[in-house]
Amino acid sequence: MQDTKRIAFALVVAVVLVAWTNTLGAGDRRHAMSMFILSCRNAFEPAINNGGEIVYTKATATDAYIASTRRGRLTPSSLNVRFPDINDAGEVIYTDEVPGLPSLTLLSTTRGPLFPGNLGRINDSGQISATGFLSIPGPAQLLMYDVDETLHGLTGPIFVASTGITDYGEVTYVKVDPTLGSDVFSTHRGQLTFTGNVVTHSADGAGNFVYTARLPGQTWPSLFSESGELLFEGVAGWPDVNDHGDVVFNVPTFYEVDGVRYGNFAMVLLTFRPQVFHSEFHGRNTFRPARRAGLPVCVSSR
Repeated sequence: MQDTKRIAFALVVAVVLVAWTNTLGAGDRRHAMSMFILSCRNAFEPAINNGGEIVYTKATATDAYIASTRRGRLTPSSLNVRFPDINDAGEVIYTDEVPGLPSLTLLSTTRGPLFPGNLGRINDSGQISATGFLSIPGPAQLLMYDVDETLHGLTGPIFVASTGITDYGEVTYVKVDPTLGSDVFSTHRGQLTFTGNVVTHSADGAGNFVYTARLPGQTWPSLFSESGELLFEGVAGWPDVNDHGDVVFNVPTFYEVDGVRYGNFAMVLLTFRPQVFHSEFHGRNTFRPARRAGLPVCVSSR
């Protein structure tokens, strides 16, 4: 009876749509990378700083807030909270609705409400890139919020799918064009990718970036380095990369309860430095994806 109950109350989460090839080409770095499964469900939009602290949106059907792998819960409950980012000082920014304000607002855990915006990223100086409005009503455009609290419009009206900011104030972004498609651009260097199918991206403090792109026949985008090297197949949402090349992101999953299958997303860390994270995430199904056959599986209680 006890064994039956354990089986009935077990939650098994299998990561799907993650296909690692057994034969790797010369120069392919995937064989050197290890993956930690940090959460099996309800942890979205992770971001990582150079110290290895990861922040994410913890969300269920009835509650949502920003949390940290080291500090726990960081914000009050709000079903509209989204898109956290963290710098090396530990300042966390995120998007939420603020009562009395007419649009989504960028907030900081140290500075409070900042400006109307979304998809914010913060550098180590406290500068922030985002998409939003210089005035309301008005067109959405690419923005930078400086440390002196000045809000700069960097483009005219534009649809931006993700932003990033280097430690010297360069802003990178994915520009979505209905005719030309979507690619990564820089305020300093111009167009950086030429694929037309970029979904989102993330840049480190020096401007090196990773991006996701949807390939023909794929349901979920794949993760690439800026050189176009495939790093991971089957990515959901927004990745984030730090200066060490550690990348956090979500992958689509399913889980089963009493024989009923549900969809969700696992939060994972892909790293060249597994020894740095081993003690912190020990037992989190650590493995080298390219050397493991089959699909990664994680098990937790209901």
